[in-house]
Amino acid sequence: MTVTTAPAAPVTSGQQTQSFSSTDAEQRFNNQRPSVEGYSNDQPSYVLSLWTDRAHNDSMNSLRKTYFPPKLNKIPAHITLFHALPGSKLESDVLPAIRHIASRTPPYRVRATNPMRLSHGVGIKVADDIDHANDSTRGRNMTRIVHAELRKKWGEWLSEQDSTPPRFHYTVMNKVNNERVVEQALAQLEESFKRGEDVSGGKFDHSGKNNDRLDEEGEGTDRHQKLAFVGEVQGLILWRYERSGHWADPEQFKFTGRDR
Repeated sequence: MTVTTAPAAPVTSGQQTQSFSSTDAEQRFNNQRPSVEGYSNDQPSYVLSLWTDRAHNDSMNSLRKTYFPPKLNKIPAHITLFHALPGSKLESDVLPAIRHIASRTPPYRVRATNPMRLSHGVGIKVADDIDHANDSTRGRNMTRIVHAELRKKWGEWLSEQDSTPPRFHYTVMNKVNNERVVEQALAQLEESFKRGEDVSGGKFDHSGKNNDRLDEEGEGTDRHQKLAFVGEVQGLILWRYERSGHWADPEQFKFTGRDR
């Protein structure tokens, strides 16, 4: 499951929407239809993602901008909780559940832990940052708790994908069929996480012929930026997903609860 970190600053429905290619979007839409009686392809579907602080999101988005094929990179770095929530359930089930859990959940920290190989790209694993958690939340994975509570409320009509156990992560490279390019990106990202900074220099050659690599002294050719591995989850973001490929009208739900 894709971890959607979306922009942390407030966003409104009047802002420009994000988009995929129409072909990819239509195929994804058909594959993720919820199991709702009377569900129609004509009704909207919604995506629910985590809302993280800007510094953390900017670091992950920088990696995505570097490694994701530019022509296909139409949305920001993100951690998705649910991919296809049906519009027919929006007012009766989806919004009430989101508002309820946001009112009970406190902000909490997450950490981007390490790169992982995906079928056609590379992801960044994400886990709760429990090393510095207080006693009441120590050892508890709040992301999984939030997801599990919502899945329990919506379980009867969720899509097959949204009903399966999640694997929270950022996708920073995808839709790349060149094995050599993917392996080079994975190696470079592993070096970034080892050093705690983006060693790509903001560039990556998707032809695989001349990727920016470290020089013989272990120094990059460009000035590297520190990566904000640790971030704060501040709430949830609900996006309308359209068959055209757009993620539209983002609505934020701030976590206002106290420690559970």
